[in-house]
Amino acid sequence: MEERQLRQMGVLGVLLAALAAGVFLWEPSESPPDWDKGATEEVWSVARDQVTKVRIAGGEAPLALEQVDGAWWIREPIDERADDYRVGRLLGDLALVRRGIPIPDVDPASYGLEPPRFTVELTTPEGVETLKVGDDAAIEERFYAMSATGGVVAVGSLLTKDLGSRGASWYRSTQLLRYSRGAVDHITLWSEQGTLDLSRAEGQWWLEGFTRAEYEKVQDLLMAALDLRFDEFIEGFEGPIEEPSYTLTLSEHTEAGEVRHSLSVGGQSPQGVLVAVDGGPAGWVRPGPLAFLGQGPRDVGDPWAFPVRDWPVEHLDLDLGGTKLTLDRDGEGWVGQVPDPAALVRAVDEARIRYQRDAVEPITESWGAIIGRTDDQTQWTVELGQQVGEARVARDARGGASYLIPVQDLDAILSATRQP
Repeated sequence: MEERQLRQMGVLGVLLAALAAGVFLWEPSESPPDWDKGATEEVWSVARDQVTKVRIAGGEAPLALEQVDGAWWIREPIDERADDYRVGRLLGDLALVRRGIPIPDVDPASYGLEPPRFTVELTTPEGVETLKVGDDAAIEERFYAMSATGGVVAVGSLLTKDLGSRGASWYRSTQLLRYSRGAVDHITLWSEQGTLDLSRAEGQWWLEGFTRAEYEKVQDLLMAALDLRFDEFIEGFEGPIEEPSYTLTLSEHTEAGEVRHSLSVGGQSPQGVLVAVDGGPAGWVRPGPLAFLGQGPRDVGDPWAFPVRDWPVEHLDLDLGGTKLTLDRDGEGWVGQVPDPAALVRAVDEARIRYQRDAVEPITESWGAIIGRTDDQTQWTVELGQQVGEARVARDARGGASYLIPVQDLDAILSATRQP
């Protein structure tokens, strides 16, 4: 039998004996079961939440990762955002490599440790910790490493599979855009069908050429953009995309100033849809997650003629073609000089906006208004104007363009003001 085979059998015997003695090498939790630490040697001890830099040498190319303001970046061999979750898993695996079974009186070079197969350096506020990783051990899911005292130990972990097969491309973030939804105050979505232009002022989203946008729908749009992921990168792509089918631009206000996020969408191929991030990578994205880009004014616009549900008030002042009255909130209900105040409020709440492609003419003749107030101030005012066909022109006095309210919805409000 060859000398190396005899040596491996001897090592195997040591490992099996240690395992039979109840030595656990992979720590499954922060509170592992008791073990005979005298039969093991420390490899290193690293607190994963203290690590700010990672460098791995060996394999295809060096990999360098750095944490900046709580976010992980790849610094070598490319300079791009890393996937925080995957870096976190790597740090978790590295933190579990704490102790190993000693293999006494052996040559480290025979176990892939001089020179090491991989070298891992972790930087913390306390300094740099180094892990030298050698060959895979004779027992499955074990590898050889250098202990803190310079000896050879066998460690239980799948770490070498990760180090050997997962380079920068594995840790590269596939997320297209990053921003805080609450800090975005302008959205422009262009397509051949038109431009969706949304802006936020004093907590209210407005749809250019129309009126209010519905808050939840705008948030859904922003979340859909955050959820976009590349399925495959296109290396060396030189943009911009010629004749894009969509462009999406977001303006985010941060402490450092305004940050612009933009992407363009091209044609579809068997690999997916071509998408390029302005100033960033390009790649293929599945068609499904891009469907939100086809939204129009009806999809994000507020469907309700009066913002009762978005801006709760204590008082409603109604002036409808000469019919004037006030409703006051009384606990959970309403009171006023009408047979059924709750029915009247419900009719105001359920009046809808009629959307159309062409711009609505401005108000030229006043017909009245509905005003929502708290005890301290006016929250909103919707002005009502002339009738155009089967609708009346209206406008939110806080901003936005004119819009149409079906006459039948206003008639329902008037009906609720009359005595039976």
